Amino acid sequence: MIALYLFIALCCSALAFGVKQRWASVLAVLAFLSTQLGLNYYAWGHLSQTDSIYFSFDALGFIFTSVLSIISLPVFYNSYRMLEHQTGEWADKRKASLYTAALIILIAVLTAVYFADNYGILWVLIEVSTIALAALIYFYRTKLALEATWKYIFLSSVGISLVLISLLFLNVAMHRESGASLHISAVLENAKNLDPLWLKVAFALMVTGLSTKMGVFPFHTVGIDATMVAPHPVNVLMSTALKNAGFVAVFRLYQAVMQTSIAEWASHVLLLVGLISIALAATQTQRTQNLNRMLGYSGLEHVGLALVGLSLGQVGFYAAVFHLVLHSFAKAGLFLQMGQVNRIYDHHFPEKNAAYFHSNPIGSLVVLLGYIGVMALPPSGLFSTELMIFSQLAAQKQWWVLVLVLFLMTIVLLTLGRQVMNMLYGIKAKIKTDVAVVKVDALEIIAQITVLGLMIYIGFNPPVFLVDLLNQACVR
Repeated sequence: MIALYLFIALCCSALAFGVKQRWASVLAVLAFLSTQLGLNYYAWGHLSQTDSIYFSFDALGFIFTSVLSIISLPVFYNSYRMLEHQTGEWADKRKASLYTAALIILIAVLTAVYFADNYGILWVLIEVSTIALAALIYFYRTKLALEATWKYIFLSSVGISLVLISLLFLNVAMHRESGASLHISAVLENAKNLDPLWLKVAFALMVTGLSTKMGVFPFHTVGIDATMVAPHPVNVLMSTALKNAGFVAVFRLYQAVMQTSIAEWASHVLLLVGLISIALAATQTQRTQNLNRMLGYSGLEHVGLALVGLSLGQVGFYAAVFHLVLHSFAKAGLFLQMGQVNRIYDHHFPEKNAAYFHSNPIGSLVVLLGYIGVMALPPSGLFSTELMIFSQLAAQKQWWVLVLVLFLMTIVLLTLGRQVMNMLYGIKAKIKTDVAVVKVDALEIIAQITVLGLMIYIGFNPPVFLVDLLNQACVR
């Protein structure tokens, strides 16, 4: 099924890129979305089954694929509105066709990453995601976009190289096992017999290399720079699905490491990376007034907190995965609204975007709700997952970690809050030209409110089937 899914996605991408007409792009997107939802339905009915040799339908992959499928719907619609430029014309057919083709490939590749059951295939898919994202980041063809694209390609290539080296060491660690392979399921089955030294090196290199995708220390800057210039629908995927893909890859290896003698060491590595990431988010938000960049640092904070959760054991596993699910909905709603901000003001600096409440009252409420969501303030669903992590830190008597995390997150909350409030209610005189109240697309607003509503509802009232899936994902 996965092989068929990837083939259809490739055909849809080729159609959009080759024909270069609006009808072809729309047809390709509709066909791909139907296939995406069909794969989700198929995976639900075939959990714990192997597919296409190198893939496996499991709870962890199904959870994040479902999140990606839900987010993909407004992402494609917002992309259509962006390409249309509110004039009813397909402004640049070549750019539009390349954008649509690359977006389809990116979503298909990330979906395959979630279900990959082989580290070699996982590595190839992650490399393809870099190529697709490079085409999307360079969409506006500006000097800043070119610079961000080359930075992304270079640092991602370094990260991918480190991941490849980590797989070589992982293969060495498994060499003593007859018939051992780089299948993820095989690594889990033989985890207790892996060579601890080589496994340490493999794990450290994989965490470092995949930091380009997770958006955490040390290669966190690559994604944050890209969010300044990429289209907002692309920012949605970079801040949610891409981070989740990197997290899934690390989590699968960490589940094997937890069965070995280096489990405590690996936990300390994740804790250190998580704390440094949160600290960087707290310090760097003080140095920028670019709202997209601030939201990028917010993602750095949340994934860092998820890694802290992973270091806490089984309860932390549940909280970390659930946290990223809710973070995906919160960040998607906020970045989608930032697309409307960009269409009204044509820039992302809060001090210039003053009085947004006057220009777009409904959109301003979405911004406010999104801010409450990503900052985990009640009624944000992220409040419940952060409470799980903080409670576990207290239960394990890691008081210094708890105090430090709370202090750093408070800094981010206040800094981002000040900029958001200035954007919503700042002095209108700061705007160079008067911005009239604009008519916004009702479907865009409905989509943004829907994903933010899911974040709130699921966070405090998770469905039974989701709780079961989360428990299955954490004990594979």
